[in-house]
Parts: sequence; C-alpha cells; structure tokens
Amino acid sequence: MRRLTRHIPIRVTSPGRRGVSLVEVLMSLGLMSIGIAFIAGIFPLAALRTLRATNLTNSTILRFNAEAAIATISDGQGTERALIHNPDFDLLDSDSDGIPDNFTYLSEHNGLNYMVDPVGYWEQDAVGGVATVFGNNAPAAVTFPIPGRFAASADLASAKALATLPDTFNDLGEAVALANTSTSVDLPLDVNLATVNPSDAAYRVLLFNPAEDKSESRLIDSVTSSASGYTVNWTGSLPFTEVGRVKVHVPTGRYTWLLSVRKRASGPANVDVVVFLNRSFDAVAEQVFEAEFRMINLDPTSTDGDGSPGATGVDDDGNGTNDDLTEIGYPGTDDIPNNRVTIRWPDDDDSENDPFLQRGGYILDTKNCIWYRMQAVESQASDGTTITARVVLDAAIKANNTEDLFNFGATDPGEDADGSGALDQGGAITPRGVIAVYPLGLQ
Repeated sequence: MRRLTRHIPIRVTSPGRRGVSLVEVLMSLGLMSIGIAFIAGIFPLAALRTLRATNLTNSTILRFNAEAAIATISDGQGTERALIHNPDFDLLDSDSDGIPDNFTYLSEHNGLNYMVDPVGYWEQDAVGGVATVFGNNAPAAVTFPIPGRFAASADLASAKALATLPDTFNDLGEAVALANTSTSVDLPLDVNLATVNPSDAAYRVLLFNPAEDKSESRLIDSVTSSASGYTVNWTGSLPFTEVGRVKVHVPTGRYTWLLSVRKRASGPANVDVVVFLNRSFDAVAEQVFEAEFRMINLDPTSTDGDGSPGATGVDDDGNGTNDDLTEIGYPGTDDIPNNRVTIRWPDDDDSENDPFLQRGGYILDTKNCIWYRMQAVESQASDGTTITARVVLDAAIKANNTEDLFNFGATDPGEDADGSGALDQGGAITPRGVIAVYPLGLQ
C-alpha cells in the first residue's frame, strides 16, 4: 500500500516594508493642515467670547454696586433711595432752619425723566459741556426733549468712587523714598507727580518697607512740590517706620454706570442701570438725532405697515368713524407691535457726527428715556441732504415718541396732543461703549 504524502504549501512573504510612500506623506500633511487651520480659526472667536464674558461679568458686578448705592445712600432727611427720588439732594429749606418746608422735595421730580450720572455730570462740567442735561443737540439746531442729569456727588473724585469699578490701575511712577513720616513720603523729581489731583480721582500710593516683606496702600490726600521733589500726604499712620520703594497709581475707571429714571406722576420710578466700558465724554458721544419711535407702524411704504389704523375700512372701536386714530393697535386687528425705528442725520463729510448704528449697540429714546438694543440696520438711503436709516430693535417699542402716528407728515385730528400746533417728536442717542442695560423695575 502506497502512503499518501500530504504537501503543505509554503507561503512566501515579501520582506517587511520600511517607511511610507510619498502619497501617504502628502495625505497626512493635508489632513493635519486642515485640523490646524480649524483649531487656529477657533482662537480669535474664543478670545472675543472671553472678552465679552469678562465685560459682562464686570458690568454685572457694577450693576450690583449701583443697586447697593441706591439702597444705602440717603439725603440729609434720611430719604430712602434718595439717588432716585431726590437726586439733587435738595430739601427745600427756605427759612434755613434745618427742617424741610414740606415734602415737596420728594415730589418735585414726579412725572419727569432724568439720568443720575455722577461721572458724566462732572466730566461735562470739566470740559465746559452742559452738565444738567443728558444729550447734545449740536451740530443741528434741534429741540428734541432730552432727559435732565444729576450728579448725586460733590465732585469728580467722589463721583468716580461711587460710579466706577476699581478694576485696574495705571502706574504714574516708582522710586525709592528720600524720607518719610508716618503720613507722608518724599519722592525725587524723576517721578513726575505734577498732574496728580486727588479731587479728580482716587489716586493711591503703595508703600514698601526696605526689606519689602511688608506693604501698605493709602489714598493720596495731597501732593506738594519743591525744588528737590514731591511730598505725598495721606491719612492713616503706617505700621512700619521706614519706607523704601514707592509706587503711585491712578485708577483707570474703565467701567462706569448711570441710572436711567422714569419717575411716575404718582412717585414710584422705573429705573435702569446702564453700564459703560471706556465711556467717551466728548460732545458727539451724546449727539441727539432725529428719530421716530412708533409702537405701531402704519407706513404703507414699509413691509409691516398697511397704512390704516386697525383693520382697513372697519370701525374697530365702534365710535362711528372708520380708521381713526383711536383704532391704532386695536385688539384683534392686523396692527402688530413695531420693533423698527427710523433715524435721520445730515449727509455731510463729517462722520464723527454720525450715529453709532451697530448690531448689539444701544439706542436711547430721549423723550421717554427708554433704552433698546439694536439687532440690525435694515435699510439706509440718502437724498443728498439727509441720510435715513431703519434700525431693527430687539424688542417692540414701548412708547411713542412722536405725535405723528398716521398719514406721516400731516397733522390729523387728535395727533397734536399738546396743542402746540406742531407734530412734536423725540430724538435718539446712540452712545458707544454700552455693555448692558439692567432694568431694576419699579423703585
């Protein structure tokens, strides 16, 4: 018998491959480049979001500071919430006996709109601006109603202490003390303190002992100069006798607040806290522009206006007249709340006098003292003399600022509410640097 022999095939393998091909290298580089480009694109967005978060955090802190000031500051009569209800701290003591004549001082501002703006008041006063009103009507000779403004503080330094966030300081100079007492220090002339004015800001001095294992901070009361240098004075003795290195700081005051007050005739007031970042106090920062805020838009040339109060051709309110002014916004009709404002300004070459219209920015209705946030500029056109823009707001308009509500440009019966013979209207201010507006409700 023949034995069958089983043959097992032998697999021949090629030698191990070393390295990668050029195609694989190029593909890897391409994929890696896409990933790096994607990651690099995230960094600018992340930086902007971080900056926005920082600003919102600081503005929220300042908002709570403002609320605390409202709750704790009173006038000489102990009036609660005096910042709102007696912002000029006027007790109307006509006979100077130290006792108010009556409680008129609590009602003298009833029915008015105004700003409690400590820093803005004194900054405008320092540059020769109009400190007592919030709004600058130049360059056009317009007379739109604008809110009043109160300081609620004695000077610029106390205003900054009240209404700014002491977040950062700038160095004015650093030197080794020439001599010192427990409440003063002498510094050489190479530290220029000629501009230090404690009545303008809360300047501070950082004092180190020679070993630099102890330090103290003091607010500067005054600075005197001599041929050899400067003497810085403060209140409050130091816990060490000898001073070595000295730093002089001034607060930057980047974040500031003001209170926007709409005081009712009955006394209570609606209050908003408006927080700014690097607020400008130039005249153009409070430029007032012609603007029309309408709760209901009836302009037939716009996409959301049908040109008729209520339902067209219908006596919605049953008073015997179709499509009269009393039917504007009547319940159940096709009139819808309006969230668009029309703003106008001169068409000239001076862009510094143009409104600041930007997504996320804020616009103030100067007549009703109401703030809105802008979502977009829907349209903008010029007739060669005037530029007209239509701005979309983030909320429906809460109050009319114009008497011209129907047949725009014509005085219809019932529109001239104050009997002045003209269709009065308010204006708008679009300040830069507003981070947020915080409604505090009724106070």
